[in-house]
Amino acid sequence: MRTKTVRRVVRLVVFAAVGITLYAFATTHELLRIPTDDTSLDPDFPAGSRVVLRYVDEDSPIERDTPVLYLAERDGQTVAHFARIAALPGDTVESKDGVLYVNGESRFVRGKAPGPVPEGHVFLLIPNPLEKRHADSRKLGFIKRSAIKAIVLARMFG
Repeated sequence: MRTKTVRRVVRLVVFAAVGITLYAFATTHELLRIPTDDTSLDPDFPAGSRVVLRYVDEDSPIERDTPVLYLAERDGQTVAHFARIAALPGDTVESKDGVLYVNGESRFVRGKAPGPVPEGHVFLLIPNPLEKRHADSRKLGFIKRSAIKAIVLARMFG
C-alpha cells in the first residue's frame, strides 16, 4: 500500500514540476513567424521559418553571433528586423580591402568600418549577403542596445 502512495506522490511532484517549467517557458518565450519575404537570417533561419524568441531588455546578457530581433526606423516607421550581433561595446570594427573585421577576425562581408563600438550600442550584421532590403549596421551605424527586443533561440519545424 505504501508503494502506491509513494508512486502517486512522485507522479504528482513530477507533473507539478513539468507544469511549472512549461509555464515559466511560456511566459518568457514566444513563437513568432518570420515574414516570408525576410531572408536576412538565411541559411540558419530561412524565410517562413518559425522561431522561438526570448524577450530581452537593456540589462540582459547578450553574446556575439547571437541572432536577434531589433527595431529600426524605415520610411518614418519603426520596423522589426532580424540580424546577428557582430560586435559588442568595446570591440573594434575595421575594414581591410573592403572586408569587415571585428577585433581582427574577418566577418566575410563588405562595408564601411565605423571604429570602436561605443558603450550602450552594438554592431549588427545580416548574415545573408543577398538580402538588400533590410539595413544593418553597415548602413545604419551602431544600433542602440535598447533597440534589441528579443533573442532568437531556435528554429521550429512545421
